Amino acid sequence: MQSAHASQLFQTSSSLATGKRRAAKASGSAAKRGRPIYLGRRQKDAEDLKLGGAGSDAGREKVLDALVDGGGRVWTAESGGVVRGTDLQTGRTTHLLLAHKAPVCSLALISPTLLASAGWDKVIHFWPISPTPSTSNGNTSTSAPHRPQPLYTISNASEDFIKALHYLPSQQVLLSGGADRSVRAWRLAGLESALQTRSAGTLSGSHTRGITSITSLARIEGQQGVGGNEVVYTADSMGRILEVQLDCSGDDRVRFEVLRELRGPETSVAQLVGCWGPLHEDEDEDDEENAAGAGPSRRPAYIWAASNDKTAQRFDVVAPVAKAGATKGAPQPRHERSSNTGALLGRLPPLAPSVILSHPDYVKTVLPLPQDAAAGRADVVVTGSADEDLRVWRLAGNEVGAEQQLVRRQRGHWHEVEKVLLWHGIVDEDEGEEGKEASSASVASWWVISAGLDGSIRRWRLDELLVAGGEEEEDEDKVEEEVSKQANGSESKSPAGGGMTAEEEAELAELMSDEE
Repeated sequence: MQSAHASQLFQTSSSLATGKRRAAKASGSAAKRGRPIYLGRRQKDAEDLKLGGAGSDAGREKVLDALVDGGGRVWTAESGGVVRGTDLQTGRTTHLLLAHKAPVCSLALISPTLLASAGWDKVIHFWPISPTPSTSNGNTSTSAPHRPQPLYTISNASEDFIKALHYLPSQQVLLSGGADRSVRAWRLAGLESALQTRSAGTLSGSHTRGITSITSLARIEGQQGVGGNEVVYTADSMGRILEVQLDCSGDDRVRFEVLRELRGPETSVAQLVGCWGPLHEDEDEDDEENAAGAGPSRRPAYIWAASNDKTAQRFDVVAPVAKAGATKGAPQPRHERSSNTGALLGRLPPLAPSVILSHPDYVKTVLPLPQDAAAGRADVVVTGSADEDLRVWRLAGNEVGAEQQLVRRQRGHWHEVEKVLLWHGIVDEDEGEEGKEASSASVASWWVISAGLDGSIRRWRLDELLVAGGEEEEDEDKVEEEVSKQANGSESKSPAGGGMTAEEEAELAELMSDEE
């Protein structure tokens, strides 16, 4: 009798097949897709990944959160307790921030020179980061990464691990949330003295599960009310999303008030993203006062939610002024839910999603593209999923119930995609290829940056993603189908997973027929 490898014990045949498929992608089609930057060692050993089955991942280099700064770097929060700064043009590591003693789950950029990080160790660190990746001799390709120490630290910043950070620059307030189901506010105006006291305020009792994401709408010129950073949106692992008003007028305290619920996701929300829609043109050319922002806001604002219920949903939290003759009203929320989030909260009626993008697996991240980046279109959305793929969507319009079109499904990552970001810059196209000298384009362009549990950062040229998928994707479908067939075929022939060979199955069938 043949024995199974130790890592294959207690794994189903489906799990083992997943490992084989991921191994084939990591060593084959996914190796160079998206101009990858590997944070650890590149997964070249397909056999190790096969043996790991569905549990195969990048180990300590799994990316749990990421953000892009103004200096052309991507910062990654990793499962090994490391915060890493990487130059997106060259792919070189510029910073290694080493102080966390557990996985790092969230990052927040406080200023061009200050970064906050938090994770399972319930600590918030504030790191000094240089505004640009530079060295004394100007050669970033051969220099060692900077390893600064934290400037300040908030110890015991939560009763359980911290999952989300969000900074409100207009109020100089940092929000943190995590598994203790509370959102805490930290005033950073007087950083050294503030960190020696307790939090300035806490939202507790409203969420029934751990906080997973916090976001807000950036302040833009000419917008009023909800567009300020005093209104934030919080989400938890049960699918509850709250619109919360922050009163930061006091000298010391920050007060929270729940305004309403955004009811849509049926289970855990992986990410919230706030954005402004395009300015709607008015048929009345004389109505310039309203268009300038003096009257009612005519620019819609959206909150996008990526959820484990396999959807990305858009909520129109600020609706534009309705055009004359418009009759379609706001969507009604679904009050019946498969998950029990508790009694309805807030003094305002709940809000339902206006757009729902369905996926075959958990949606981990969502990126609504600004109009200037998406070739003049304001209705393009990029999502990342647990099925390892990026998807580019185009909405038929910004009104309620607008139809959506899947423009492209982009393969590349061999594990779950955790974060999708937007960056404008230059990439050395030949970076990382042996025997080639790095060269870069002379003109900066838009890039979609993705990161995931395969321990890689991928750089996708946006104008290429906006093109509908062609023969390349069809070829990859055929490759994956062939890999799946080979995996299934090997399972039927090999008893390594605890099953029987074809000969043993035939013998058993003969014995059973004899008994009858």
